[in-house]
Amino acid sequence: MQFAQPNAFYLLIVIPILLGLFWLYQKWFKKSINKLGNPEVVKNIVVTGSQTTTKFIFIGTVALLIIALAGLRIAGGQQKVKANNATTFFCLDVSNSMNATDIAPSRLDRAKLLINKVIQSNEGQKFGLVVFAGNAYIVSPATADNSILMMQLNGINTGSVPTQGTNIKSALRTASNCFNATELSSKRIILLSDGEHHEGDMASVIDELQEKSIQLATVAVGTTSGSTIKDENTAPIFDEDGKEVVSTLHTELLESLAADAKGIFVDASQLTTASSSLSDFLSQNNNSDNGYTTILNYQYLYQWFLLPAILLLMFLLLKKKHSSIVKLVTVTAFLITAN
Repeated sequence: MQFAQPNAFYLLIVIPILLGLFWLYQKWFKKSINKLGNPEVVKNIVVTGSQTTTKFIFIGTVALLIIALAGLRIAGGQQKVKANNATTFFCLDVSNSMNATDIAPSRLDRAKLLINKVIQSNEGQKFGLVVFAGNAYIVSPATADNSILMMQLNGINTGSVPTQGTNIKSALRTASNCFNATELSSKRIILLSDGEHHEGDMASVIDELQEKSIQLATVAVGTTSGSTIKDENTAPIFDEDGKEVVSTLHTELLESLAADAKGIFVDASQLTTASSSLSDFLSQNNNSDNGYTTILNYQYLYQWFLLPAILLLMFLLLKKKHSSIVKLVTVTAFLITAN
């Protein structure tokens, strides 16, 4: 038994914060009542019921939602898949221009869909993930547990890298450094980007890929007609003249990189065609076929916590007469006015 997203437990910090806020409110509440006169008489006038139960139900609901988010899972049955020691790293552009919607649902979402499709079509291989904008970061080292990688991929957005830009050189070098130069298994990098605003000379990093016998595929995501873009908070991006920025696809660099590295260039506009091309790329010169291996399938149990949380929320919202939360707000407003 384990949790797929253990970092979600950091959110439990909100529970002591909520308890502290409730305590401060209760302290202020009693002080305000004492100012109005006899506490027992005032309570009978302004309070129709205790709020303590509601508070603890609400805190319990928050705790259940956090545990559900952590994704409790247990190992299920085993599955035999074709074993393959080939390793592929995806380098995914997460700069703001990837929020453009000239290719549905957006450039970034299209790239993520393509990655998912390629992984599902090539079970048994090891995949890793690097994201980049102004800098590059490893999200997942190479792993054969594709369910974990795809779960991490779902959480990626254009806010995943704090520094904006499109530093393709850094992305390729970061992925390249994840490979052992003497490793005999097939090594590949799949770069997914709109090619905008690249930084640095690419010759040195292409030489590095060739020295390590790393194959490269570049994937163009977007259209030449382009579209306006938004930041990670869905706010429009404007240039220095106050005009809304329009981002267009730049294929020149991506095509050049693929040609120099003796790799392939793929257009992501047709998802099925792009996935097929990349699967063919992964099957080329594959010297890592090792029969079959066994992988674990996981059974997720988050619904055990999500369902009680939903029921508790419904209980809070559908109480007879008036919601306790409404009562709390009403009484608080009365005390503020009276004081």
